[in-house]
Amino acid sequence: MKLFFLNYNIFTDQIERNKLEYYLKVFITGATGYIGHHVAKIFRINGHSVFGLTRNKKNINKLLKNEIIPVIGNIGNKDSFIPTAIECDLIIHAAVEYSEKSAELDKNFVKEITSIESKSKKKTFIYTSGCWVYGNTKGKADEKSELKPAKKVKWRHEVEEMVINSDNVNGVVIRPGCVYGKEGSLTNIWMNEVVNENKLSVIGSGKNHWAMIHVDDLADLFYKTYQSNAAKEYFNAVDNSRDSVDEIVKSISKVTGYKGEIKYFTIEEASHIVGLLAEPLAFDQHLDNSKAKSKLNWQPKYKGFVADVEIYYNSWKSNKN
Repeated sequence: MKLFFLNYNIFTDQIERNKLEYYLKVFITGATGYIGHHVAKIFRINGHSVFGLTRNKKNINKLLKNEIIPVIGNIGNKDSFIPTAIECDLIIHAAVEYSEKSAELDKNFVKEITSIESKSKKKTFIYTSGCWVYGNTKGKADEKSELKPAKKVKWRHEVEEMVINSDNVNGVVIRPGCVYGKEGSLTNIWMNEVVNENKLSVIGSGKNHWAMIHVDDLADLFYKTYQSNAAKEYFNAVDNSRDSVDEIVKSISKVTGYKGEIKYFTIEEASHIVGLLAEPLAFDQHLDNSKAKSKLNWQPKYKGFVADVEIYYNSWKSNKN
């Protein structure tokens, strides 16, 4: 009889834990953006209630059809997001503000979130940073390596530390590499060039390597970060591929049937066209993902951009239509 009640108690405890997890409330900024939308979907697929911040009412249907609850607002208006954030157990900041005010807006948003004091259990706050804080790594870099950030993101580590050092939230910082797959991101630069301008260009020598990750692997890492109860931790989010920029561009050239030459620009030359973005696009990086693998029980499933370039090119074309 004692054994029966022991097993029964274990069973009911597990039910309660499952109920708590099922009713988790998640608030995600940038929920219609590239990273944020895929992260929002993986939490909803796993049964959680997901609230997605979007500034544009035109994006409401994109959220609704994926069972994500729209929150109209922006990270610069605290009255538009604080009421929802207070009610949620997990907050994920994946919004990117492409303007001269990006640093100021990011700092102010993080300040507001890290000022929320929970009455009972601390909220988890996952902040999306990026690999450009490392600069040129000159070998493999882990989460404790020296930071030599690009000028474009020089401000970012200060914000990372605000997240990590907060006593009000369980803060975690994720540093993704260049994200690829589905509708794509930075790799779209070359696809757009070929299709729309019949040209291909590279900033730097092309011998440099980008740290990369498939968007689904990244979303999985976010989910496993929550499951692990991580706090005050940094995680590199990169796959195991080590393709050079030349290899990436030549694979795009081949799959698109491009017959022209590939033009190479120095950082200085490119800066007149793309500004501060030129520097990080020429970085040579090798990031260590072993911490995410060991602490989060995470494994990247995708082989790399070059390995399946035709799939990614066709997906990009389909997402354009």
